[in-house]
Amino acid sequence: MFYVKVAGMTVGIDEKYPDVRQVCQDYIVPFHTASPLFTVRAEEKELQCMTRSVTWKKLEPGEAENMVIMRKIALRLPEYKAFLLHACVIQCRGMTIAFSAPRGVGKTTHARMWLEMFGDEARILNGDKPLVRISDEVVSVYGTPWSGKEGLAVNAVSRLSAIVFLGRGDEPKIEKLSVEESARMLISSSYIPVDEEGRNRCIPILAQVVSAVPAFAAQVNLSEDSVKTIYEKVVAYV
Repeated sequence: MFYVKVAGMTVGIDEKYPDVRQVCQDYIVPFHTASPLFTVRAEEKELQCMTRSVTWKKLEPGEAENMVIMRKIALRLPEYKAFLLHACVIQCRGMTIAFSAPRGVGKTTHARMWLEMFGDEARILNGDKPLVRISDEVVSVYGTPWSGKEGLAVNAVSRLSAIVFLGRGDEPKIEKLSVEESARMLISSSYIPVDEEGRNRCIPILAQVVSAVPAFAAQVNLSEDSVKTIYEKVVAYV
């Protein structure tokens, strides 16, 4: 058993394999610092189910446990005005941008291009699964232990400036989305509880986010023009 602090919340993790503690090591807090809001553990049936459901690779038991733990935490997040987003988040020149895209589009590759272009003025906050939380009407995005195969993450928080939904295209282009379009895209990119109670908690949180944070749809390729196109558009709104 150990405690982690994610998105400002202390959570207990009752682990079975050492992999989970290793993944979470930068987020572990001492027992005496706070009581956990809740505690999660992976049952054996859940581990077996996870191993069967993941088709793109063979999971070791510790990897399966880590995924179950992450999902169980994500299921509880809407109770605290937070949710897990499938995105790569960068910080650049005072802006914090979440790039979301279906698997294989290349959101991390695109984020790395920002690092190449802006150097020390840019960094990746989380490469795959940041948490978004609303507090005092401010939408913030947090690094988490779950950062994709590249492991690109820092334990930090920043106010979310914009969300960009990426797709591939021959020529880079970007357009501002309406609140309705943004909500539809955000729903498809977020981890939403399947039960009615959890979903009813989560959807209003997403609605608050798209009302407060500008969102865009962009087509990108592997050219610097993709970065410049998005940067110039986002700067104009934030």
